[in-house]
Amino acid sequence: MSAPTRDMKKTKTDELAEFYDTTDASEAIARARLETDTVTDPQVTTSLRLPRHVLEAVRQTAKARGGGATPTQVMREWIEAGLAAEGSYADAVVPLSAIRAALAELIEHSEPGTTPTDPKRKGLLRRRTA
Repeated sequence: MSAPTRDMKKTKTDELAEFYDTTDASEAIARARLETDTVTDPQVTTSLRLPRHVLEAVRQTAKARGGGATPTQVMREWIEAGLAAEGSYADAVVPLSAIRAALAELIEHSEPGTTPTDPKRKGLLRRRTA
């Protein structure tokens, strides 16, 4: 039984290997410049285990926001807002989309006939007098 044969078609990797095996790239390397413009606070990836229903709620929240909001963007905003509320995130900047979403949720769950400016009510929502 013969050994399996590799497809004789050259791959892009094969072409690149052959090019650099037969080409003097020292001039191009000498002209190269080091890229020094780097991000000072890069985003990093982390793994987060969530119950399925929680992740689904995050996905629905992102979808409801529209404008291309992603579930990871929503989670990042919530984490940053939570850290800011705890006072342990001095550089906190809460994105406008997070503020709008929080206000929309607050309005959705508020009592009918309330407004945030009525002085007769304690807290953020105050009963409207008509």
